[in-house]
Amino acid sequence: MSYCIKCGRKLNDGEVCNCQAQAPKTEFQATQGNNFQTANVTGGATQTVDSRKKITKLLTIIGAAVMAIACFMPFYTILSETINYVGGGTGQTGDGVIVVILAIVAIVLAVFNLQKFGVIPAAIALVITIYDISQLSSASMGFGSFGIGAYLAVIGAIVAIVGGILGFVWKLTRK
Repeated sequence: MSYCIKCGRKLNDGEVCNCQAQAPKTEFQATQGNNFQTANVTGGATQTVDSRKKITKLLTIIGAAVMAIACFMPFYTILSETINYVGGGTGQTGDGVIVVILAIVAIVLAVFNLQKFGVIPAAIALVITIYDISQLSSASMGFGSFGIGAYLAVIGAIVAIVGGILGFVWKLTRK
């Protein structure tokens, strides 16, 4: 007695199964006479792809969320005045508003499983943030210090970029 390796149905001697079923996702054993045959069809590749997609989605969402939250934290302190990235220290709107919008775009793309495209807004946000950091550093001539918001904005953007790149690379390697 033998078994179909796709659907697991018992087959009579010499019978060929013409099923269209996919292999079951559990391991089953088929015996034929005294020969012991094992068909390992666990669906591991599908689980790996799903877990990779979840990892890249999570990295992009977490990175973009950290980037957005960092914009409301102390970004820079100069002469005892703390400046956050969104509103500045004197009430003017900073580039942090743009970074928050870009972070939201990256999160939305990740939610719709398009995290590989989340690289674009995250990279733009990273460039803007690094540019602003360099401008603040040169304008203060060493009299100021960066706050946790500056560091977290950069780290969040990098994590979101890594999530998007991994999503793109893993999709290419899957083919």
